[in-house]
Amino acid sequence: MMVQGPWKLGDLKLFGSKLDYGVIAPPLADANGKPANWIHGDIQIIPKGCKDPAAAADFVFFTGGVNDPDGYAQRVTWGNRPINIPVSKTVLKEAGFQKVVQNYPGFQTYIDALFNSSQVGSPPVMPAAAFYADRLQSTVQQVMLLQSQPQAALQSLTDQVQQQMQMMGES
Repeated sequence: MMVQGPWKLGDLKLFGSKLDYGVIAPPLADANGKPANWIHGDIQIIPKGCKDPAAAADFVFFTGGVNDPDGYAQRVTWGNRPINIPVSKTVLKEAGFQKVVQNYPGFQTYIDALFNSSQVGSPPVMPAAAFYADRLQSTVQQVMLLQSQPQAALQSLTDQVQQQMQMMGES
């Protein structure tokens, strides 16, 4: 098993056509819990005091596909393969986007996992983010290879990142 995004489906179709794979939503720690997910996307904002808020709003609308759902659908399925999940449900209905969903088994699972989540978070924005991402990947591998117990591995990861942040003056 591995955690990946929808962009990996294009690689699987191109290089792993004989691979029998499946896609599932992120597992829940509590079987009765509400689904949650995370995004690694760019979040557009218009800062207070922006010199040209109308132009900034146009850019935000463009990057979210608000005024051009078909064009945005093409951008998130660049090369007619899954790249990202749209931020707008309107884009999901576009014919070109739906064609890509139908041609890539598992893509709908990614879409459903995001839009049906009760909570959506994003990785922390901090100078130690690269350190955190590296250690997180290593920690997940250790747990998957049964080299560490999940709770102990998580505590070790937390301690390492906290120490790194203190060294960088981020605490």
